[in-house]
Amino acid sequence: MEAIPVFEDEEVIFIFEGKEYSVMVDFYAQDDWKIHSIAVWNQEKDEWERVLINLHMQKKLTKAMNREIEERADNIFEEAYHGRIEPTDWKDCYD
Repeated sequence: MEAIPVFEDEEVIFIFEGKEYSVMVDFYAQDDWKIHSIAVWNQEKDEWERVLINLHMQKKLTKAMNREIEERADNIFEEAYHGRIEPTDWKDCYD
């Protein structure tokens, strides 16, 4: 049985309602991921800030974010299948 590659700490950047968002994601499979954090770019401070999402915006933002994460998953797993990139192996950092 072939091991499923894991891609840890992948950044997914997307635009939603005129603002740039960054989501840190671990991909365990093409349709299985875990979101670590989400931030929005603050142009005035020139830095990423944690996002406070109101309920009215939450559904639309989540839909847009999930679409971008799915697209990123499709790309990295397609590239991995063709051998162009290697999955993150956090264990290598400690050997």
